[in-house]
Amino acid sequence: MSEIEPRHVNYFDKQSNLLYKMHEIQRAVNNYIIRSTEVRNEHSLSYGAQIKQLTGMSKKGAQ
Repeated sequence: MSEIEPRHVNYFDKQSNLLYKMHEIQRAVNNYIIRSTEVRNEHSLSYGAQIKQLTGMSKKGAQ
């Protein structure tokens, strides 16, 4: 009986460790997604501003 108990405890220890690692990975992935989205938004905003600037200039030029 005493032989089974350590294995049982060890199994749950490994299980919780795996769950913790999965949680860490998930958190890292979420942070990466948030960061990449923020960067993409910054790029699209600056790109949109460039287009507005260009179209504004072209409209002024056309007038």
